[in-house]
Amino acid sequence: MANNLAREHAHFEAYHDQIVKGHLGEYVVIKGLEVMGYYKGPFDGIGDMVKRGHEFGTFATYPCTEKIPVMEIWTPGITW
Repeated sequence: MANNLAREHAHFEAYHDQIVKGHLGEYVVIKGLEVMGYYKGPFDGIGDMVKRGHEFGTFATYPCTEKIPVMEIWTPGITW
């Protein structure tokens, strides 16, 4: 399977410090090269994205932590 979320992960890694600044303990949703929002939990972000018409597998959710997590993607339907 091609990793269709590699762009999101690369963006998260490259801009980690800016993305998580002021949001430690929250979850961020990234689609393409855009931060779509910050949420209290991973499923809050997923639910919001679905409500907004985005399909599963087209966005990634990451915890906002001081260190970059190891490919922690919470989008249902994606198998690694």
